[in-house]
Amino acid sequence: MTKNELQKQILMNLKSAAVQDGHAMTSIQGATLYEVVNGYIFEIFITVKRDKTAYYVSLSCKPFEFDDLFWEITENPKLSMGKRVMGAFTVRLIGFANLGPLAVDDFKSVIEAYANMKAYFGEYASKRFYDLCMKLDPTRLERNRVLTHFLEAKFKSGEEMIQSCRDRIAAGDTGGFTFVQDDGSEKSFFDYYLEYLLRSGPDEH
Repeated sequence: MTKNELQKQILMNLKSAAVQDGHAMTSIQGATLYEVVNGYIFEIFITVKRDKTAYYVSLSCKPFEFDDLFWEITENPKLSMGKRVMGAFTVRLIGFANLGPLAVDDFKSVIEAYANMKAYFGEYASKRFYDLCMKLDPTRLERNRVLTHFLEAKFKSGEEMIQSCRDRIAAGDTGGFTFVQDDGSEKSFFDYYLEYLLRSGPDEH
């Protein structure tokens, strides 16, 4: 059995165990399980050791609504559900836990950790999610500037968000995304976001 074949087998066995535990998981790209529930996308990502003796799991999530907003702001077409989880031009997920190395038949600890992640975040509310992420590990939000700005926009004024974008642009912060224009120039996420906020008006962000 190849490494990829083993990874797919582990994925399918994990999916079966998750479904038995009440989680409606979908598999994509032979390495990921995801579920949309309570306003979030929750994810289990699997990698197998090169010698195939064990595997590693990362658990993560993000608010479901923010990819649509990201695509609207950056004027990009909406992508498939699979791309919401794995796509390059999507809002990055927030990590909850990393597990491993796990024996190839050890699924119980993964499902328990996944259930704990869902319970930890609960029903989506932007301020609550922001506060929980800060409690979990503030550096995760600091690294994920796009998600941070989307969350802050839920409980800050439009003027504050406009000024925050201008400060980011002045500091050379791209938000982790740059987009090549037809004339060869580049626009960052914060360039797009500032234009979006100015178009929308200070109270419609």
